[in-house]
Amino acid sequence: MRFRAKTLKRAYGGMFVPPIQKGLQRGFLLSGSWTQAGEHVKDDSVIELACTSGGEGKCLRLGYLPWKSDKDFARHQACTRMMRADYRGDGTSYTKNGTLINFYDPESIERGDILDA
Repeated sequence: MRFRAKTLKRAYGGMFVPPIQKGLQRGFLLSGSWTQAGEHVKDDSVIELACTSGGEGKCLRLGYLPWKSDKDFARHQACTRMMRADYRGDGTSYTKNGTLINFYDPESIERGDILDA
């Protein structure tokens, strides 16, 4: 089994995760790997660290658990693309700090907020 941490040192200057909520720094172990185009590739021989502050970790925290079924794997993939604002599906992120995201899905894993007009 191969284990690797995704370019965290380069992305965060040597820190594992930028501080979140009262300075907590956490991560999840997630099987598979990610391509440069942002595609999650199933591979049980690879385990990567997903930071709680990154798109993969945020989607796990929201309840999109890719190990439950093929449908859930696809939902987690869609969630990570949304979190990174990867509009073209090519791995390019268009996120802007502070942008709020309101989303939902047909299975009601995330129900979204109803905004008053």
